[in-house]
Amino acid sequence: MMKPNANIYPARERATNVELIKGLLYAESRESYDGALTRFIENIHPSLFAELDWMENSVPAQRRENAQAMNDALFLNNLESIIKLREIEFELPQDELFDEIKENRDFYKYILETEPKISKVFKENNYRAIVSAYEQTNEKSTYANPNKYKEIARITEHKLYQINDRQNLPLVMREVLMNLLALSLDHVSTRMRTKKFVRKTGMEVFQFNVGEITSEHQIMELKDMVSYIKENVHGYGLLPLWESLSVMEDFLDHGNILKADRFDGEKAVGYGHCGHCAMMFCSAAVISLDSTCPYFIDQNDRLHLPLEFNSAQCPFCGKVRRIDTPAMFYRPSNKKVIYNIPTQNQYSESEAEDLYGEMIGKLRERYKKRISAEEAEVFDRSGEEITYNMVHFITAIQMGTVNRVWHTFLRLRLADGSALLLDQTSNTLIDLIYPADVTQMWDLIPEDTAGKILTLDKNIDKQAFRDAKEVYNRGDYQKAETLFANLYKTHPEDKIIGRYLASVYMYLGKNEMAVAIFNTN
Repeated sequence: MMKPNANIYPARERATNVELIKGLLYAESRESYDGALTRFIENIHPSLFAELDWMENSVPAQRRENAQAMNDALFLNNLESIIKLREIEFELPQDELFDEIKENRDFYKYILETEPKISKVFKENNYRAIVSAYEQTNEKSTYANPNKYKEIARITEHKLYQINDRQNLPLVMREVLMNLLALSLDHVSTRMRTKKFVRKTGMEVFQFNVGEITSEHQIMELKDMVSYIKENVHGYGLLPLWESLSVMEDFLDHGNILKADRFDGEKAVGYGHCGHCAMMFCSAAVISLDSTCPYFIDQNDRLHLPLEFNSAQCPFCGKVRRIDTPAMFYRPSNKKVIYNIPTQNQYSESEAEDLYGEMIGKLRERYKKRISAEEAEVFDRSGEEITYNMVHFITAIQMGTVNRVWHTFLRLRLADGSALLLDQTSNTLIDLIYPADVTQMWDLIPEDTAGKILTLDKNIDKQAFRDAKEVYNRGDYQKAETLFANLYKTHPEDKIIGRYLASVYMYLGKNEMAVAIFNTN
């Protein structure tokens, strides 16, 4: 498995990629297209091609062929720039380089023989090593390390045998395969073969839609789907996927799947963008947190929930981010239902409600089936509150409301360096691993005392400040960044403006910029 590499996957906002691609798609003249292409090349980033893949699979069917052609042309015509950007991935020990070239000989034949000018971008020593290993692949029929992908098989097996709720089996299978697929699409030497494989099989094959698993029939359906994917994978030489699929076949044959009947909470798997590097990857999340979930702790009317809840690590850059997914929270003692309906910076609040309303309705009905009729009646009469991103959702869970209010809390430092916050106004215990967690949730600096009062500089444009706060409270952090940055530029000494801007930076993943403000504010 690839290790996260922040150097290859630096910070990139998805909006940047979208604008670059739109420039190519909607160019009205040759001149404007050439200008858009120049901007695309100047801003090459791995996530650009992840975005192109997303676009290719989401455009109407009648436009897909053109999208595919553009996707391939942008990759192949810019291979020199791509290789130069990612040459570190080709600088491998001798045995690893031999296996890499043998496994992907079609790619190396293309850059060494068909289009030799491409390979000239390699540094001289690296170029000679690649040519030497390529020549050796004609002479040796076996890999230097035939067990190269056994670690992937082990990880897949571990994930499958850890399942306690058989309804989560299709979700785990999808998460594993979609991430392997994402890694294969991103790997320069396997990309074109992977694209051909995806276009032949279709992305829908990875959904594993078999309904509720109640009998051997559904298990056989899953196995048929796995066998179909595996058969096609073999033809394209995608060895990591092959190893994982082989483990899945064996598990479906010999695992005691029907005995895994413990309810493990309502979960979902989604495929989305990393908030730091904009790469695409698959992650699992809890979408209904309620009293029937095994990880829901509500003892003596006190909720205990880690701040790491529903977070995932990007397999590319390694950054950990909150997963923004539709979700429901219900705490019977509060008689209040909180929903998350994510706008994801691309929908209005009403559009998000239309998009996810049916899913929220299903979560409600499934929860009512797990409780008594009397409890369901209380649930139906409970108050409701809506959040539009996961950070605000977690805040509302812990604080009882999405509205930003001051709370009285006691910080308890533990021997291992972590800490707990005891908020006696909402009777909530909150796990703290990093001090920045507090800052991100409440716009506080951890060293602040609850009694310290800050006031806004009287010379600041109050209307501009109110406008910035309104945008901030809506969760539109990109726009809020612009507004607060303008205020901070003219009033760098104002602590309130500084803290709002630092908080925006935290939400956007610009941690170093946030820390810089904390250190001077």
